[in-house]
Formats: sequence, C-alpha cells, structure tokens
Amino acid sequence: MYEALTSVSDMLSRNLNTLCRQPLLVCGLLEDKLPLMLAEHGPAPRVFTTDYRYFQWLGSCAEITPEFGHAPAGKTAQGLLLLMPKAKAEDQYLLAACLP
Repeated sequence: MYEALTSVSDMLSRNLNTLCRQPLLVCGLLEDKLPLMLAEHGPAPRVFTTDYRYFQWLGSCAEITPEFGHAPAGKTAQGLLLLMPKAKAEDQYLLAACLP
C-alpha cells in the first residue's frame, strides 16, 4: 500500500536536499511514502492528515508519528509542505488549521 510515488511526490523527491534542511509540517492529501523519504534524509517531519486510512497506515511506521484530527497539535515547525486538495473548501480548511 502506498509504495509508488505520486507525480507531485516524485517532483518533490528531486528536491529532498532542500526540503530536508528544516523540520517540516506536512499536511494535505497524502497518498504515498513521501514523509518516510523526508525522514530518511533529514529531521522527521510532522505529518497531519484528515484521511483516517492514511493515518492508520503511517501509524505503523516507526520513524513518524502522524497526527489526525481537525487541526495539528500546537508544536511549531519551521516549514509547511501543504499538498493542496482539489476541493477548494478543504484547502481553505487546511490553510486555516495549519497556519499560526
């Protein structure tokens, strides 16, 4: 499950050296192992998802502790990687929930 990279994650994987310089909050519609790749190359990112199925799958990985709910926990991150959903209402919701 979730082994192949999506086209967005494939493009981001080409820039891992830039993305892995700082702790990130990764949120949005995640469909692959991008957070695990980020954890292998730098500090483990915080992962926030509203997809319970993805939350369960990622919870089985020891490197990352995912967050599931209506908003990420109050911990700060130095960067935000927001994978924009197609639904405009959901992207507004995620922006409001993830930005300080």
